[in-house]
Amino acid sequence: MEKLTIIERTNEDLPFHLFLLADPSIDLIKKYLIDSNVFLGQLNDQTLGALIMTSQNNEAEIMNVAVDESYQGHGFGSHLIKHAINYCKENAISRLLIGTADTSEDQLRLYQKLGFKKFDVKTDFFLSHYKEPIFENGRQAKDMIMLELLV
Repeated sequence: MEKLTIIERTNEDLPFHLFLLADPSIDLIKKYLIDSNVFLGQLNDQTLGALIMTSQNNEAEIMNVAVDESYQGHGFGSHLIKHAINYCKENAISRLLIGTADTSEDQLRLYQKLGFKKFDVKTDFFLSHYKEPIFENGRQAKDMIMLELLV
C-alpha cells in the first residue's frame, strides 16, 4: 500500500463529494464543519479520503470519515483515523468518539479493530435526523452506535 499523506485543511475547497459518501445530508455536514478539524488524505496530490473531527475541552468526535469508493479497502480509512488518534494524543484530548449506523457492519468492525468500544446507542437517530431513509447492506439505518476510544 502506498502511504497516504495527511494534510489539515481550513474550510476552503473541501471535498464535499467525499463527505457525502459518509453522510447524505449536506445541511448536517455544513453544520458540523463549523469549528472542526478537517484532515485530507492525499496520494500523488489527489484527495482520496477525508475526516472531519470536532473537539471540545478534552473530548473529540469524528463526525465524518470517507474514502473514495475506488480506494476503499486499502487501509486509507484506518490511516485517517490513526492520524486523528495521534492528533488527540498531541493535543491532550483524552476521549475520542465516533458513531455509525446500526447497518454499517464494515465500519463498525474497522472502528473496533482500531480499539474503539461501544458505549451507547442513539435510538432512532437516522429516522429523526434525516428526511430520506438511509439503506445499507439491505437494511434501513435506524440507530446510531456510539463508540469511544480512551486516548
